[in-house]
Amino acid sequence: MKRTELLPRRAVWLSMCLFLASACTLQAQEWPEVPARFVRVTSMSNVARAGFYAIGASDTDGHYLMRQTPAVNYDGKQTVAAAGEQRDAYSLSTSDNFWLIEPDGTDWTIKGEKGYLIPEGNNNFTLSSRPETWRFAENGNGTFTLTATGSPNQRVSVTDRSGTHYFGRFSNTDSRTKIYLYRLETEHAQLPADQTCVALCAATENGFTAVAEDLATMNDVSRFRLANDTLTPDGDFARWTVQHESDGKFRLSRKDGLRLGVVDRKLALLGASEDAATLWCIADGLITTAGTASEPLVLCADNSNGQSAPALRSSGEFQESGSATMLFRTVGNEAQYHTDAQGTAVLTGAWSAAALESLPLAGLTALDLSHISLPRTAATLLPENPNTLIYIRHDETGFVPTEWKNVIATEGETGTALTHISLTDRVPFHTPHPFIAAQGITYSREAFTDGGWETLCLPFDVSRLPDGFIFEEAENFNGDEITFSPTDEIVANSPVIFISATENLSTGNATLNIQANDVCVDTQKKPSASPLRGNYINFTVDSLIGSCYLLNESGTAFVMADASSALAPFRAYLFDNHSGTTVRVFHSPATATGPVIRTDRKNWIYGIDGRHYPENYKEKGKILIYNKKKVIR
Repeated sequence: MKRTELLPRRAVWLSMCLFLASACTLQAQEWPEVPARFVRVTSMSNVARAGFYAIGASDTDGHYLMRQTPAVNYDGKQTVAAAGEQRDAYSLSTSDNFWLIEPDGTDWTIKGEKGYLIPEGNNNFTLSSRPETWRFAENGNGTFTLTATGSPNQRVSVTDRSGTHYFGRFSNTDSRTKIYLYRLETEHAQLPADQTCVALCAATENGFTAVAEDLATMNDVSRFRLANDTLTPDGDFARWTVQHESDGKFRLSRKDGLRLGVVDRKLALLGASEDAATLWCIADGLITTAGTASEPLVLCADNSNGQSAPALRSSGEFQESGSATMLFRTVGNEAQYHTDAQGTAVLTGAWSAAALESLPLAGLTALDLSHISLPRTAATLLPENPNTLIYIRHDETGFVPTEWKNVIATEGETGTALTHISLTDRVPFHTPHPFIAAQGITYSREAFTDGGWETLCLPFDVSRLPDGFIFEEAENFNGDEITFSPTDEIVANSPVIFISATENLSTGNATLNIQANDVCVDTQKKPSASPLRGNYINFTVDSLIGSCYLLNESGTAFVMADASSALAPFRAYLFDNHSGTTVRVFHSPATATGPVIRTDRKNWIYGIDGRHYPENYKEKGKILIYNKKKVIR
């Protein structure tokens, strides 16, 4: 009995949670202030992922917008706002006349201020705290068919009964089911700072466009648009310098001194003598003429002939037209870069995708893009070095192409990896800024199984070492000998030596796989005190001759290297101003090169090469070190 009572209570509790969650969602989106201008969109490609839209349809006697208010005398229907003849833009004074449309998978939800619009019965609507999805289908003529996902044969349509119009869901397929969508215009012109270089732009059906040099056309500049909404200087558009005047007025001048003005309702280049005709101002978020006694004209972008072009209209003409608001966009500085000694290319200025793709990447260890804004058009970056890191601004992660690897989002002096970092052995690696490997980091290497030791240095801490290998760290160094002792961890930039624990020694390889998660990766972090120095570049001894010792092939001694000797990345060398040519390697406690691992401190047996041998070693004539004394078997 208790169990059967529990289920209803749980169901009620879950229902309450869902209701509260829905209520919170409804209130989370702030409704825009009115009056507001709505401009027609004719393709789903121009529908924002979430935004405010007016929904319209035409009957024989006019155009109507669907309101959020249910019809009083017609249950389940939505009242209309009479909109006169169908236009490409409307200025709406009440929030009841538009809806919040949001994606839900491949479909959409339609939300009013008091609930989600959902289907009810065969022909009706209702508002609910729980959403149901709708589907928009393009008709090919700039209109849409709108149906509930669960009832695709019932189309949203305007109709009338006894002269009263309302919206419902019907099976008819005439012109009344052709839905018009009008998107809230959210951007408004703002006056840039004095002496700013700008372009005149507009978001139109033809993309993001800018006034061309001929002043009669507008070119698509989407590929020159950056994440911070500025433009790169390599675009095909006219550039202007903003010059502030008194009373909020301004002029737009070219490099040659000519100014942008108006002659017979068209843009023109004028000289200083045409002073009044070149004055502009910002009025209600619109770029408007300011120097003539006649009615001010709004500078906008017209798309009536299928091609975008600048236009000048009266305020009334602009409000009723589908013309887009003209906006200022700052033009960035010339794209520049320099490469530092560690192979990091630091970029400054404004870089388009094409400019990024032309950047020479050979020999680079890192691309520092944290001082620039990323292009909105995806750029292909394929560094020659698979370990090359790409640093970006932390606030532009949404503009990173999915094909980019080793991406670090920086904030201040540190960063966070957006992707898994997979380090390739024997290839240079450098971190101009430390970062957290939030998606994990791995390092792989083909290790020898011939019984010899190898050096290893990693730029991150490893708390769990892989099985099948023995790792040791430097314990003591006296100039002639260096002693290593076992370790179960690796500290960033602190070299270790390791050996394969394969039972049957051979000339083959064993794969060493090391991984770590949420660790700081930093090649420049100061290591712990050690006579060994780590290396992450293609190292050549050169000037370190006489002080640089490399581990020999058998892994039993560090040998003074000549000037031409090289060392691959992720390895280490011994640095010491020592007159001898060899520094022997010893192990404490002794570590066998085969399956035998000594943990006691008695009766250690070594060869003069530093290698440990089992107590029953039988080779005759072999010089060994037994209990710190030389003996001959």
